[in-house]
Amino acid sequence: MTGTYTTSQIAKNAGVHPNTVRKYEEWGLIQKPLRKPNGYRIFTDIHLKQIALLRKAFQIEVMQAALWDFRL
Repeated sequence: MTGTYTTSQIAKNAGVHPNTVRKYEEWGLIQKPLRKPNGYRIFTDIHLKQIALLRKAFQIEVMQAALWDFRL
């Protein structure tokens, strides 16, 4: 069974701001979460893994950009 999280809980576990989680969803970088009848998002462990992967990808991109600038 997977865990479920609110926006603030998933953000805290992923080490990002809740608005970052919302932007990742808006930009289509993570799957759209299910919603409770009151409209609150329901995130799962899959979303947590997707956010972790995104953070790694962004770190690599920043490192590659820095290396490219260094070569110039």
